[in-house]
Amino acid sequence: RWASCTPATGVIRLSHRLQKMPDYVVDDVLLHELAHLLVAGHGPRFRELERRHPHHERAAGFLEGVSWRQ
Repeated sequence: RWASCTPATGVIRLSHRLQKMPDYVVDDVLLHELAHLLVAGHGPRFRELERRHPHHERAAGFLEGVSWRQ
């Protein structure tokens, strides 16, 4: 888990594992969690918000590679 969001309180927690990752990856994870403040779940509206990050696909690929390696 890279991050979590509690919509009821607006609290977002980021994993310490993100500290050494590129800024575009951290930004994408943060955008993902911010989107949960507006939309519950991972449906079409959520994905639309998530794709607004200009490097979303690149960040997703980076995190997938890191996850696969572990």
